[in-house]
Amino acid sequence: MGKTGKISKSHQSMNNGYHDIVHWIRGNIYGGRLKPSDKLPSQMELTKKFGVSNQTVQRAIAHLKRQGLVLPCQKTGSLISEKASMSPIVGLALPETFPPYRKESIYWNCLATTAKSMKSDRFSIRPYFGLELWHPISDIKKLISDMKGHEINGIIFPADIKQLDNTPVMSLSGIPRIFITAIILDDYYKKKYDGFIIIPCMIEETLLWAARSGCKRVAVMTELNSYEDTSKIVERLAHDYGLTIKPHWIMGMDIEKCTLPIRRFTNFLFSSEKANRPEALIVLDDNMLKLAVQGIMDAGLSVPDDVLLISHSNFPNPVECPLPVKRFGVDVRTLLEKSVEMIRLYWKNGSMPPPIKAPFVTGD
Repeated sequence: MGKTGKISKSHQSMNNGYHDIVHWIRGNIYGGRLKPSDKLPSQMELTKKFGVSNQTVQRAIAHLKRQGLVLPCQKTGSLISEKASMSPIVGLALPETFPPYRKESIYWNCLATTAKSMKSDRFSIRPYFGLELWHPISDIKKLISDMKGHEINGIIFPADIKQLDNTPVMSLSGIPRIFITAIILDDYYKKKYDGFIIIPCMIEETLLWAARSGCKRVAVMTELNSYEDTSKIVERLAHDYGLTIKPHWIMGMDIEKCTLPIRRFTNFLFSSEKANRPEALIVLDDNMLKLAVQGIMDAGLSVPDDVLLISHSNFPNPVECPLPVKRFGVDVRTLLEKSVEMIRLYWKNGSMPPPIKAPFVTGD
């Protein structure tokens, strides 16, 4: 490195070649093409294959030895170790889960708790907290370090993180990335990245269930940043299902700033005479469920006699509710398992498989 601080082309080439070798060997291990006790290609073979110096090859093999994936053997050269058959580590990048009033807190905490309980001989998921929309904090710095050091073999992003496009979290090559995204979102990521677990749109299923339950008048509560998309879908489907949904019966609220307004608006909505109020309330963000329930109880109504309560939920541990509620959602364990499976297929085939849709889960 010169006095200007710029990296020389020879140094940059050596660095890129080092990462290419590490990535290639790890890919063959995780893809099942190199198994424990298999002999690693010789240093001469790797030098010719990647067009690098013997020093670069030695550096890459030394790194794999420190990770325990490769063992030295004086007679036959380097061998793949037994540790290579152990569960690979997948990173789970999450926003900070506290304070608990964050609008996504239930979802993030459910993912983190489930991930920690899923350690097995097949894989291990390591949560990294602090992935904010504006800047990476907390142990996201550790995530970047682990990516650069080839300590993890994939990352799961269950968040909208467009602002992080130009950060090392998104720009480092050789790390397969899985995005868990809602089907109603735009195609921003699909144009730039591969690897998607698509969460199905709950709106259609919840409206259909309300109609089949005999309801004619329905209200919908959603998070503020999805209000516009939700309104369009609700208004389009209401006529098809024979439902009446007045414009002011579709509520978009900011859970971080409107905890009391959510409760009061729900109370106001159901304080009208029976013929003028909704027969069902669909809550599309489970962070709002308890507040909506309090508003219904404030109005002196009972569930399900006076109003049918329907809510989005994260399984297998949906948020507790003091009133009967019909739940629609996805199983976060399934989301994580499918994400890891896509990462495995990447290492096995050298490319990411097509998007996978997560199945619906229902319950009471």
